[in-house]
Amino acid sequence: MRLKAQMRLAAIALAGLLLLSTCGAPPCSASCAGCCDASGACQAGTTADACGLGGKLCAPCSGTDRCSASSGACGPCGSANCSGCCTSDGRCVVEVRDRNANCGFNGAACVDCTATGKTCSTSALACQ
Repeated sequence: MRLKAQMRLAAIALAGLLLLSTCGAPPCSASCAGCCDASGACQAGTTADACGLGGKLCAPCSGTDRCSASSGACGPCGSANCSGCCTSDGRCVVEVRDRNANCGFNGAACVDCTATGKTCSTSALACQ
């Protein structure tokens, strides 16, 4: 009888361990200002691969959508998520090396200064 009780207790303990191991990582929501990835790790929540705020589950942005750091939501290139300019195919250009062909700031449409023989002013971020 005693062996039967020990086996029953061992079976209950094993079932409890199995249940805990299948629950996954604990949520990071209580301590995460960004978003929680599938493994429960807190991410900044500002990248196209892991977008979100408030400890909610991270979401990937699709296509050319970008993650807005202020709202934690994916959206097309614009003032909410691009400090540079937006190309016609939805890319945000903030690199200085592309500045003459993609001139602009604050999510406005990029302008190709080279098409008119001008250069992009680094102070005004406009063709001059």
